[in-house]
Amino acid sequence: MKVLAFAFCSLAVLVNAAAVSTCNTNFIVTTKVTPSYWRATFSCPPLNIQGLSFFEEYYALIDQIEADSDVKVVVFDSSAPNFWLNHFDVINSIPPDLTWSSYWGNVTRLVNLPVLTVAAIRGITRGGGAEIAASLDVRFGSKERAIIGQPEVSLGQFFNCNSSRQNATG
Repeated sequence: MKVLAFAFCSLAVLVNAAAVSTCNTNFIVTTKVTPSYWRATFSCPPLNIQGLSFFEEYYALIDQIEADSDVKVVVFDSSAPNFWLNHFDVINSIPPDLTWSSYWGNVTRLVNLPVLTVAAIRGITRGGGAEIAASLDVRFGSKERAIIGQPEVSLGQFFNCNSSRQNATG
């Protein structure tokens, strides 16, 4: 019964998010605190759902990090009060070339860069957001507000798992 209630609540959140899942401004705001310390702030409130603008800006950020030999630490945080980074946008379509192979290729590229990556989680992160948090070097979660989840698991769904694993390793 808990799984059914969770699935219903997640579906309700998704439906309510349909109108607000696209960003009218930059999804990721990068602040170069010093040449070696950057902050990348997810800034598409209220839910920070990974839509088209997220993928384009996330890949561009990885390009910038890779091109700048001075950067040593990047902290990923959120300007949304209740969410760090959420799942892929399941309402609005995203071109396939920006998901799966590009996604895992860029995640792997960030993992392999000589830069310390930190997740500063002060809210909910689920699905793809939890995957990005897991791919970073260090994760700090607020004791009061951090919730990390993979709703797919409680629903018995493992989206494209073999393809994802294959693309992440080469």
